[in-house]
Amino acid sequence: MSRFWLSLCIGVSIALGMILGVFFGPNLISYLDLENGDLLSPFVKEEKPKPLPLLAYTIPTLATKTFSSSELILGANLKFEPEFSSQAFYFTATGKKITGLINIPTTQMPANGWPVLIMVRGYVPPEIYQPGVGTKNAAEFFTKQGFVTLAPDFLGFGGSDPDFSDTWESRFVKPTQLAELIETIKIEAELTATDSAQTVKLNPAKLGIWAHSNGGQITLTTLEILQQPIPASFWAPVLAPFPYSLLYFSDEIADEGKATRNWIAQFERDYDVFDFSLTQHLDLLHGEYQLHHGTADDSALKAWSDEFLAKVKVANTGREKTDQIKFNYFVYPGANHNLQPGWDTAIARDLIYFKKQFNL
Repeated sequence: MSRFWLSLCIGVSIALGMILGVFFGPNLISYLDLENGDLLSPFVKEEKPKPLPLLAYTIPTLATKTFSSSELILGANLKFEPEFSSQAFYFTATGKKITGLINIPTTQMPANGWPVLIMVRGYVPPEIYQPGVGTKNAAEFFTKQGFVTLAPDFLGFGGSDPDFSDTWESRFVKPTQLAELIETIKIEAELTATDSAQTVKLNPAKLGIWAHSNGGQITLTTLEILQQPIPASFWAPVLAPFPYSLLYFSDEIADEGKATRNWIAQFERDYDVFDFSLTQHLDLLHGEYQLHHGTADDSALKAWSDEFLAKVKVANTGREKTDQIKFNYFVYPGANHNLQPGWDTAIARDLIYFKKQFNL
């Protein structure tokens, strides 16, 4: 190669190097992973980490949280029967007002206050919802037996504040709201009725939960994050792992679940679904519970309860005998999602269970 061409090549190389240095030199450090020495392409713009706000609602995260209480206020008297009265109530949870229906026995109040049951309903279409729907019959039964019952409406129902706009947050926030209601009952043990001078005293030491359908999923998640042995009875609960529990019902939607599948696929790209699935955190449960399921239930399958209890058995492996998770499991041949036929037997079993748990 002649000196001319050699000099020209050297000159072009130097010029090219200067140009690249001007454009890429200041950013060279951003293309070099100093930890492992990998050189990244300078033509690929590095993206900022995507915000993941729902990490605040993972079960392990919530299990480390201390939940606050608020004031529990009684409202108008809505119904009066010889054996009980029904009133509105409200409290504040996650910064929002949540209303509900409280039933109070008319018999003599125990010296230490009434035993109390929180009634957690399953899904009810908003267009037919009224306070107490989904728990009314069971709540009135227990109230006639000497229990105060509280059925929260949840956000977007009754007189509650509007629900969270994010559908995922709306789902994951419910156990925290139930946890805050539990803490509120523990603190606000004496309530004064608005329409009278009646004082209603609750006994936090005798606090339990009755849950139906999707209310079972909410309640079990709450028990996991609280890690407290609160007595609870589950009727036809939704115990399938998340997010399969959502996919199962998606075929009933007009698009046959197309949007739901896309929605879940996006969620799984950003989050680990195990962090939100109650079946993955059974080690956080403590205590003895009741579980009722009918063999003809096509809304929440009995097989889900069977599989759930098999996982509980595994979770009990290695645990101290005094810390075994116990479920009294009752199956009702031919019973539907509302345990018909079999309702009378199931509710009688629950009465025996709660009286035993509360030493009544």
